[in-house]
This record gives sequence, structure tokens and C-alpha cells, in this order.
Amino acid sequence: MPALATTYYVSPAGNDANSGKSPGLAWKTVGNVNSLDLRPGDTVLFQGGETFNGNLYFDAGDGNAQDNPLVISSYGGGRAILNAGTGFGISVYNTQGIHISDLVVMGSGMNTNLKNGIEFYIDVAGDKRFADIVVERVEVKEFGGVGVRIGAWNGLTGYDGLRLEDLKVHHNLHDGILVYGYPSPFGYPNKDVVIRGCASYQNPGIADPKSIKGNGIVISNTDRAVIEYCVAYENGEANVHCGGPGGIWAYDANAIVIQYCESYRNKTASTCDGLGFDLDGGTMNSIIQYCYSHDNAGGGYLLGQYANAKPWRNNVCRYNISVNDGRTNASGITLFKGSPESIMDSALIYNNTIYTTPSPSNPTHGAFQITEWNTGMQNIFVHNNIFVATGGTPLVSVPAKYSAFFAGNLYWTSGGPFVISYQGKTYNSLEAWRGATDNELLKGLATGTTADPRLSNLGTAPIAWPRTVSSIDAYRARKGSPTIDNGINLKSTVGIDQGNRDFFGIDVPSENGYDIGAHEYSSTDTARNKPPVILQLRDTSMAMSTILDVPFRIKDESPYRVRCEIEHTPSTLFPAGSIGLFGSGPMQTLRLQPATGETGVAEISVKATDEWDSSSVQRLRVTVGKTTSVEEGVLGACLLRVVTDGQTATLDVNDGPAGPVQCEVYSVSLASLVLRQRFDAAPPIRTMTIPVADLASGVYVVRVQRNGCVATSPLVIWR
Repeated sequence: MPALATTYYVSPAGNDANSGKSPGLAWKTVGNVNSLDLRPGDTVLFQGGETFNGNLYFDAGDGNAQDNPLVISSYGGGRAILNAGTGFGISVYNTQGIHISDLVVMGSGMNTNLKNGIEFYIDVAGDKRFADIVVERVEVKEFGGVGVRIGAWNGLTGYDGLRLEDLKVHHNLHDGILVYGYPSPFGYPNKDVVIRGCASYQNPGIADPKSIKGNGIVISNTDRAVIEYCVAYENGEANVHCGGPGGIWAYDANAIVIQYCESYRNKTASTCDGLGFDLDGGTMNSIIQYCYSHDNAGGGYLLGQYANAKPWRNNVCRYNISVNDGRTNASGITLFKGSPESIMDSALIYNNTIYTTPSPSNPTHGAFQITEWNTGMQNIFVHNNIFVATGGTPLVSVPAKYSAFFAGNLYWTSGGPFVISYQGKTYNSLEAWRGATDNELLKGLATGTTADPRLSNLGTAPIAWPRTVSSIDAYRARKGSPTIDNGINLKSTVGIDQGNRDFFGIDVPSENGYDIGAHEYSSTDTARNKPPVILQLRDTSMAMSTILDVPFRIKDESPYRVRCEIEHTPSTLFPAGSIGLFGSGPMQTLRLQPATGETGVAEISVKATDEWDSSSVQRLRVTVGKTTSVEEGVLGACLLRVVTDGQTATLDVNDGPAGPVQCEVYSVSLASLVLRQRFDAAPPIRTMTIPVADLASGVYVVRVQRNGCVATSPLVIWR
């Protein structure tokens, strides 16, 4: 039977000669953490609000088990600060089952530090799979390399189920967040990656003509990934390489979804890129949707292929907004092909809203552009978009020997002439363009329109973050807009599934037909008035002098932007800083740490407020009681650990006297016994299994008794 997991504590008030196994016996420095081979299920907690100098390093001897992770986090009030100086912050090499959370990891400054902030790296041969890697609620800053860098470099060896959530990564010299793998002509090293609720900003890059530096969030060599509710801004200003950087983008990847993200004021010191969003070379079966790009040096939405890449095919750009992108190069939506032999096939571009104004630094840019480079693009379809150009900026630029098919779009200019440049000719009206080409003709019927789209706050570019992009008060169709019900039903006419929601979360279609642009007008679309709901946060019990995490859920239209706060008057049982909240998504955690040796009852409230200032409050009662467990190392103590998969719960009971074991499970919410089981033959160390499949979601207390030894442990079940 595997040994029981151990929790280690590190505090400036500690002593490295201690065992580290309780707050009162904490270690003092990170050196003791590095000196141990930490087991699966172990936890290392640094005292919140305090600073620890040093560099954490984990290898194959640490953790290295899926579904029973080694946890590195904080305890008490606030987040602990790991000061890496000129070295790396946290380095994880050839291991898995590592969860890092609730920390600030900082270097000495991006011009003096020489390393990456948090780095996971594997190079094991044999196409091995490494799983259960989680980094959440961490700030990474002031490193001379990449803020968070996760990669594999040996064939198809890679990461499965990687999750990065609620990270703030900023003021790192090279890049913000980078996920990569060894480029293979077949397959992908990394699979099922989630990057959610992350902010990557002010990572400037360097003046290296041979490499791209200064990216916000970039992912490659990956099969299936979601990047959502993220923001990237003011990155890339020092980059001189032509071929990047960008705010949020992917290359050499399959089935990538980028959604609900904002990217703005990204820069470059070269003549290329500084883009908002990008599906770049070798990307297949991927989509950018419900995103907001504005004021970037490069294109708002870049779709492109480079030399020697895998085929680029079957990619979608839909229900996005671009405002004043392409300040120095490219356009609102830009396509390019970097070599004659590479494959670029099938781009579906529909229901986007693009607004652009003249830029002295980029006089040829416009709303939609195909870059004159290498021909051979196939199946470029552009439908139901709004293209607004001012001051004579071109609406569409497609060079000679290139083609795309446009149908159902709205074109509008102000302060300058109507300009569409197509296959070497300039057209000054939609009718002239339609008459000379096959564009805006569908099955013999004229499509497309030139009219003021009548959008709210047209031309503004408000910053949405930290609210969701759908919160911006702009680019909605007003009543009577020519965009309403005038779009093409793409499913019935050309076989394109338009999805079921628009940029603002409104059902598609909503009135009598499909609309043009990113907004689907609805006469019943009113301001939000439903407060967020806190679910599964119930009364709970815990043993004295322990730390208990109580997870709960937020039900809301945009749960990643709901702000939760604790409402509690400090007391001797729970003094200031002893109750913490972690997370900003639909699953959050209330962490309780009563004062040492104190017992009693406390009432705690959690208030949830959404971005429209609607709120709700959930109150719970916490009972802190005595148990018969004693200080570590004293014979006769029952140490209990409970792990459940939702069907059964495994109990590890250690160090108690031999004899039969009585097990009882109590429901905290019902305040009653719900399960009792007896185990007659029990040696001094025993693992037992009890059925929990019939128990409802909630918080329970497991109590075991063997002879005169009693121990309790919380049990949380989610369905």
C-alpha cells in the first residue's frame, strides 16, 4: 500500500531543522523542499504574504503520478512570493502530476534575470505521455526569459490535459505564455490543453533578427486546445523579427479554439505582425470566435501559411470584432501564403464586424486583405461580415492572381471614397464589382449591401478586460439597422453551420432571419438583471488546527468575470487573514484556517458580483471541533486521508493500534449520519473502501474509530 501523503509548511518564522509537517513546525527556506523527493499526493505550502528567496526544482523523483498530484501552494492570508533573483522561478523536469497555485513568482527584473519564470520540460524518449499538469491563480513577472514556458522535445513525447488558468504573466523579456513541442511531420506531442482566464501583457521581446520574441500567448505542436477568456496587450514592442510576434495565436496545431478573448495594442519593431489573433502555419480544423481585437500594430485576425509547414486547412473566423487594427502593417482581417508549394485550403470568414481608419504608417491597409506574396490559396469564403472603412481606406484588397468569394456582406465608407481593389482593378461601387466578378452573387441572385450599418458607438474601442468582451457597449445593431435579418442562411445555401450564439451571447437567429456582422439583433435583448448564483457552498465541519478547502460553483452567464468576496468579522477562531478565496472561474474554493487550538462555530458569507454589478450572498456555518488526534510522532494517533472518485471512497488509516475499525460518514448539510461500515480485521496500517455512489453532492465528514483512537476528515463529493 502506498504511504500516506504529507503536507509540508514553509514560513519565515520556521526552522529548517523542523519536520515541516505543521505550521508550528514549519521549515524556513526553499532548500528543504528541493532536498526531498516529494511523493504523489504531498503538498508544500508557503506562508501567504511572505517572501521566500530561492528557486524551486522538481524532477522525476517528485510527484510523477497522474490523478494524485504533488501540490505547491500558499497557506494563510494572501499569496506567498517566490523571489527567484537572477535564476528560474519554478523548474519541473521529466515529471507529471504537479499542481502549482496561489503564488507570486518573480525574478530580479527582465533586464537582469536570465531565466524563465515557470518552466515544465520533458525530453524522455519513446513517445511518452505526461499528464495532470495544472498552474492556476499565479502571477509571474520580471523574468529575462519566458513567463510560463511549457514544452516537450523528443518525438511525440508530450503533455496530456495541461491546464493554465487565472494567470497574470507580465514584464517578462521574451514571451508571456508559451506551449510548444517537437515538430513532427505526423501527430502532435501535446494534447488537450486549456488556457483560461489568463492575462499576458507588457512582455516586450528582444531585438533578435533570428527569432520571434514578445508574444502574449502562443501555442504550437498541439492537438486540441482551448484558449478562452484571456487578454493579451502591449506585447512585442522590441521584436525585430519579421514573422511575429502576436497577442494570442497558434501554429502547427489541430483543433484549436480561441474564444471570448481580447487582444489590443500589441506591437512590433519590424514591418510584420504585432497582430491581435492568428491561426498560422500548419493549423487545421481550428476556430477564432467571439473575440475582440483593437489598436494592434498588425492585423486583427491573421490567417496564414508559411513555408515547410503542415497543410493549413479548414479554419474558421467568425463572430469577432476588429477596431483600428493594422496600424503599421496588415489589415482587420488578413490572409497570407508564404511559399508557393505550401497548402492553404478552406477559410470560412463570416459574421465579423471590422472597422478601420487611415494610418499614416500603413497607407495600404484596409478592412479585408490578402497579402501579395505567394498564390495558391483555395476556397476562401467571406460571408455576412460588416466592413466599415473611413477616410478612403480600402474595404477589400485582393491582388491579381488571388481570389476569394464574397457574399452577403455589408460595405460602408465615410469621409472618403468607396474602394474595393480586386485582382488588379479598383471598383468604386458594389454594383460595379458585382457586375465584373462573381462576388456578391449567390445562385444568380444579388447579395451584399452598401448602407450605414447603424451600429452603437461605431468607431470607439473600449477596453473590456477584466470584464468579458461581450460587455462592451459598442458595435450592436440599432433598431432599423440594415444588418437585421439581411444575412444569408449559410446552412441552407452553402452548408456552413453558423453556430447558435453571436459575439454578445444572443441566440442565432433571433428575429426573422440571420443578421450581418457580429451582433444578432434581438428586440428582447435587455440589460442583465439576473444575479450570479453560488451553488454547493454548504455548512461544514472541520478538525481544529487544520486547513480545509471547500470548493463551490458559480452559475452565471460569464462566470469567469464574477468577483467573489468574503464577508466575515475577524474573531479569535478565524482571525484576519485566516479565510481566503481562490479562483475566478465557475469553480472556486473557500480556504479555512482556524487559529491553532481554537474551537467553536463561525458564520461566514461569500458575496458574488458579476460585471453588471448584480450580486448574491451565500452564508454558511463552520464548526471547528476537537478530535482525539495528537501532535505528530506520538504513538496512538490515527492519521486519516480520504480520496474519492465519486463511486467509492478510499480511507488510509495509519499509525493507530491494531483492531477493528468503525467508519461513519456524516452529512454536514443534513447534520445526520448517512453511512456506517465496520471492518473487523485491521492491521496497524490499513486501507479501506466504502461505497459513496448513492451520496448526493455535498460536504461530508468521515469519522473512523479503532480502539481508543478517533480521526476525522472532510469528504467533498461533486456530481
